[in-house]
Amino acid sequence: MINVLHVAIEYKGSKVGGLGAVTSGLLPAIAKKDAGVTVSIITPFYDVYNGYYADLEQLAIVDHIYKGVKHTSCIYRAGSEQSEGELIYHYLVKPLTNPLVKRLFDVEEQRKIYLPFEHSHPRNRMEFFNSAVAAFVRMPVKQLPIFDIVHLHTWHTGLSGCLIKEFENLKNYQTILQVPKNELKPIPYVFFTIHMLLEREHGYVREPHAIKALFNSVGLPDNFETSFPELKSHIRGDHLKLHALGLVYADHVGIVSKSVIKEIFNGVAH
Repeated sequence: MINVLHVAIEYKGSKVGGLGAVTSGLLPAIAKKDAGVTVSIITPFYDVYNGYYADLEQLAIVDHIYKGVKHTSCIYRAGSEQSEGELIYHYLVKPLTNPLVKRLFDVEEQRKIYLPFEHSHPRNRMEFFNSAVAAFVRMPVKQLPIFDIVHLHTWHTGLSGCLIKEFENLKNYQTILQVPKNELKPIPYVFFTIHMLLEREHGYVREPHAIKALFNSVGLPDNFETSFPELKSHIRGDHLKLHALGLVYADHVGIVSKSVIKEIFNGVAH
């Protein structure tokens, strides 16, 4: 049995547009088509999920890095739906550390998950979630399964692939989390799906101080961008595309639809 984890910021109950439609439809389709695959998904635990699932259970606690220090998240699990008798699990990440961080995923309504709030900025939500996903996949927490494939959906989760694969190589992780390398769970095969390629759909971070702050927040070194000299047009100290970072760390890349392929061949895609 192949264990596949999808990583996305939209799913049933938190759908805004095409991304949520894809994840909501793709998972049961895969589970129905291939009996040899177990399908799950992990998303933030937005406040809109309060009361959404009748079978929601607290499954485990994971430590990870956010804003350069150790934070703790609770992992919840619910049975999203059944396909051909197979339960599709929905894992949800909920911050536990302090009152301010606990409110990161409070968005009031599902259509507002991309909006900034006084208590929560989208970039902070992205940093926290990606860091938690990497710990969810790699940390030796016995209540959590081992995944053979991690399927990342668009640039919002591209940082997860980087952190999953770099986990044991980062001094910050070893110093802060203090987990022996030989106890970490194995690195899964990483699949990255491109959902969007228009000019403003790459997860741009343009200011040097913002890029440095992003790297520091999730435990990457200050000069991490220098690891990719051949990709200076996409990953450098004053210009970072999170989409590019996701592609660099992917073992396989897919494109979500024919319309995105047309954008590529028509020169519209960036």
